[in-house]
Amino acid sequence: MGKDLVSGLGAILPWSSPPEDKGPTEGNHRLTALTGGLLIPLLALIFLTGLFMDAWWHIHYAVGFVLIPVVVLKLASTGYRALRYYTGNPTYRAAGPPDLLPRLLAPLLAISVIIALATGVALYVQHTRGGVLSTLHTDSAVCSAILIGLHLLTYVPDALAAVLREPRVHLSRPASLRVVAAGVALVFGIILATLTYSSGVWPARPHDRGNGSGVSLISPDGLTAMAGSIPTCIMLL
Repeated sequence: MGKDLVSGLGAILPWSSPPEDKGPTEGNHRLTALTGGLLIPLLALIFLTGLFMDAWWHIHYAVGFVLIPVVVLKLASTGYRALRYYTGNPTYRAAGPPDLLPRLLAPLLAISVIIALATGVALYVQHTRGGVLSTLHTDSAVCSAILIGLHLLTYVPDALAAVLREPRVHLSRPASLRVVAAGVALVFGIILATLTYSSGVWPARPHDRGNGSGVSLISPDGLTAMAGSIPTCIMLL
């Protein structure tokens, strides 16, 4: 009965069972883990600068543009695995489905992150930080923060083990391609952020509070807006 209990917990909470090599799908697993490792500091910075939006709005948008290609690579990697599994590919079917909790959270996480990035770009294009787009951006960002926290709790131990296994392949061609793919996504994001930053056109009026064009979350109005987003995220869960 004890083994059955551990097995059952392992299906829901991946950290309750030791990380293992994924066999034929290990390459995809390592690319996903490597990309996730790049995302962790970028996401931490995007959420931190979002909390102090009035002071750090320019950094917030620059990091947001850096995030875009890295997020695209992460979604492509995880989406490829899901597509191959659900279309009946023997290799991915044999590797088994994703763990239960991440499988349930993945669609909501992907949608919330895509909405947050898309609305952020739209706000940049419209040169504003107000209106419906701003509300949608804040709501999706709060949802993303909650879901990413849950995602990290489920995947960090296994992802760390996968990244640590990477050096053992002695820079084989597949390993080199994974590193190059992650590096290209990061460099492309930095170029994108640099180009948009150099344009000098930012969606700001960060010091003009009178017209409601921008609110820092670390303020009474900002905290109220953030708190109002949480029930929406809970209902989605």
